[in-house]
Amino acid sequence: MTALNETTLQRLAQDVGPEMMPLILGKFAEELSSKAEALSVALAAGDLGALSAHAHSLKSTTRTLGLDAAADVAAKTELAALQEARETAVAGAEELMRLCASGQQLVEQALERF
Repeated sequence: MTALNETTLQRLAQDVGPEMMPLILGKFAEELSSKAEALSVALAAGDLGALSAHAHSLKSTTRTLGLDAAADVAAKTELAALQEARETAVAGAEELMRLCASGQQLVEQALERF
């Protein structure tokens, strides 16, 4: 399971206000799920362009949430897809989908704290 960077999460709470955190975290949990699904569709289609775009989007989302391991894998997956390194991009996308599922659980747990 991936870890949630508590410092990043607390900084987000300071930036948006603790009263907004349930809404923000709920939206991010939904976003992780839908973006991981889009990544899966791109992977199944063998579409490296879409794979790169979805990995890029997930890189931003996961970094904002403090899911640093997922953000790092997203960055590597995006680059591999852009460079048409299919095997590396596919492996990265598969790992990223697993990290998104774990991350979604962590975000839902964090939601209970706010």
